[in-house]
Amino acid sequence: MTQVARPAVKLTLKAMQPGDKLLLSQPLGYGLYDRVLVGGQLQPHQLEALETLRTPNFAAAPALACLQGVHAVTEATDHGLLGHVIDLCNSWKVGAHLRFAALPLLPDALAMATGPMPETAAANWKRHGARIRLAPHLGRAERCLLTDALAPGSLLVSCVPDTTTEVLSIFLQQSCIHVSVIGEIVAAEQGILVD
Repeated sequence: MTQVARPAVKLTLKAMQPGDKLLLSQPLGYGLYDRVLVGGQLQPHQLEALETLRTPNFAAAPALACLQGVHAVTEATDHGLLGHVIDLCNSWKVGAHLRFAALPLLPDALAMATGPMPETAAANWKRHGARIRLAPHLGRAERCLLTDALAPGSLLVSCVPDTTTEVLSIFLQQSCIHVSVIGEIVAAEQGILVD
């Protein structure tokens, strides 16, 4: 896959607070797609979906940094979604509640995640898994997607609820069509929950 040269994006603007909304700019499944692409086995609709990830999401970062109510913007890549959520939560001593059904997924990513777990995802789960509470209906495939590498330039944003619409608008103006509200920040004692 063609890589886009980009600046490092890690802006922590203000303390994240319980009640903040969490937004993710790119869908899960990139690492799985990348592995299958090496074998030349992606289907045409999957290749088309992959093309939508070439838009550099980090272009939205300067506008987000100036927006009142945005508390954190960070690039999320190799550590997987859960790794980056944990890193942000540790920085501000808060927890997070993610809703798996709200997560954007590449086409067929959940089915692809039932195969062998990529090394990166396995390593990320080994590193962070003990800190995560997964709902009983979430299994190995969901765990794989939550810890799989994200597309280069993926951004994770924390903002007050009243700012969510503006954040979504900024991403959409940059043609970041996958951006989604994936959960919220909670009190530290609630830990990291995915349901």
